[in-house]
Amino acid sequence: MWPVPVAEEDALTAWRYAADPLRLDVAVPRLRGALAGGQAEEARGLAAKLAARYPGSADVERLVGDTALLTGDPGAALMHYRRAAEVRTDAALVQAMVAAERALGRQDEARTLLVRRVALNPLDRRSALLLAGLAAR
Repeated sequence: MWPVPVAEEDALTAWRYAADPLRLDVAVPRLRGALAGGQAEEARGLAAKLAARYPGSADVERLVGDTALLTGDPGAALMHYRRAAEVRTDAALVQAMVAAERALGRQDEARTLLVRRVALNPLDRRSALLLAGLAAR
């Protein structure tokens, strides 16, 4: 999932629930808007508030991880992705973790993540293609 500008209907939702700006249906469009607008500090601040509001939520951990990765903090992103992976892991999460590892210059760790993913999920084409791409480089 990549950041997108806030749509008009999302602005209406934000207006209706202004009394609770950390409701996910309000906060997620705001977060996407901040990321799309290059407002890294605002995005990080909102992500931190969401993490505090919804502790233990794998979806929020992924969202906070994505925010960290997109705002230039791959180490923090990886920490949040690992927390999310304790609950459930899918190809998209592994791909994000690989991106964070690579951003940290840790190619071997990225490859290891993909090797494990493909070994446990041999029909996962997305991870197999990513692993093949790393091998080709």
